[in-house]
Amino acid sequence: TWRHLKYINLEENNIDDWEEIQEFRKLDKMKKLGLGVNQITHVKYRPGFPQLMTVDLYENLIDNWESIDQLNEYKELRRLRISDNPLTSSETKDKIRQQIMARIQYLQYYGGSKILEREKADCEFYYIKQCYREFWEQNGGIEKGQVSSLEDDKLTQYMMKLHPRFYELVEKNMYC
Repeated sequence: TWRHLKYINLEENNIDDWEEIQEFRKLDKMKKLGLGVNQITHVKYRPGFPQLMTVDLYENLIDNWESIDQLNEYKELRRLRISDNPLTSSETKDKIRQQIMARIQYLQYYGGSKILEREKADCEFYYIKQCYREFWEQNGGIEKGQVSSLEDDKLTQYMMKLHPRFYELVEKNMYC
């Protein structure tokens, strides 16, 4: 019945689990998902939503970067609105914006404002440096945390778990 549905607004429906909307992922033409003003705490990717371009998650309870990394799995995602979540309140708006732009590959609009190509490239480059700095700080500081190559097992495990786009961005920026 709903196979041609392109937009669904589920705002203010007391949704607290991303799984509650998973049946909609089978709708091939779904482009926009309105989930604002709910209690969603995590986003968990499952194949589907092949044309999903816009997600509104403002005023939810998302407090983790894993959810942002999971949104990156929706390859058509171009627009994201995620203000007023614990995650977006954890640092300055600029730092959050930079992280989200770097973590979601095809994002073109964040919170209603256009992401310029140069701005995205700068954010991705800064994010690479930030990820590595975080790695060595959590692994004994600059002396003990340094690695001899990007293939270092400890570095690889750390980045794949916490920063899944790290290696993709390193490769992209090697030639800049």
